[in-house]
Amino acid sequence: MGRRAVSSSVPQINATPLIDILLVLLIFLILTMPGSTHTTQLESPVARLGELMPEAIQIDVDFDGRAYWNGALIEEESRLEEWLTAAAGRVPQPELRISPDRRAPYEPVVQILAASQRHHLKRIALDPVPTD
Repeated sequence: MGRRAVSSSVPQINATPLIDILLVLLIFLILTMPGSTHTTQLESPVARLGELMPEAIQIDVDFDGRAYWNGALIEEESRLEEWLTAAAGRVPQPELRISPDRRAPYEPVVQILAASQRHHLKRIALDPVPTD
């Protein structure tokens, strides 16, 4: 009598149909799930009549580091400190917009930012440098 050849391969389960069934169940779950029932009410700030809108102060920094306060050259740091002190005392505080030239040195921009922070100005915006 001849011997039967014993197969050395181990039987394996085909997982493809199982994955297909799981994907169909996932789709059914997603389709039967109720929509979002949680809502959050947010109150947007609205300007009321009679409420003062803060003015904007424009500080431009040239390519050579010279700074201008609303078009007027800031010749001395003490003059900048005076203007920032006056601006910090106004109600409402003005918005300070700092616009450096893209070739401007880093130091004068940082000095203006630091001085405005020392004077507790709360509305400071660093305008993006346009890329030509």
